[in-house]
Amino acid sequence: MENWTAAEKQRAYRERVKSRQVGRISEKWIHMFWMDVVRLRTEKESLTRMVCYGRCSGAIYALYLAEAISYEIYLRLDDLIQSALIHSGHPFIDSRNAGPVIPSYIAIQRERDAQAKAPE
Repeated sequence: MENWTAAEKQRAYRERVKSRQVGRISEKWIHMFWMDVVRLRTEKESLTRMVCYGRCSGAIYALYLAEAISYEIYLRLDDLIQSALIHSGHPFIDSRNAGPVIPSYIAIQRERDAQAKAPE
């Protein structure tokens, strides 16, 4: 270790930190995050929506900076909370849709599947 370059030392440090973080995201934290996303989607008051949005976006950014999630996952979660914020306070498209919003082609496909399974 005496002859290591600064870059090698930094890489070794990042790997030690990353190895300690694997599996450290608790189920309680994940549950709280999803509750905030659902509340963001269903809340009608703008101040409460913005608080939930801030907590959600801050949480995923912190996870990304801590290298607990990849950039791809960060972007997907960011898209999710953006969608929840855009459509917050609006009724869900369908009672089968538990997420913030689904594309119309998926809703149409689900309706077709339900009709095909229904007894005649």
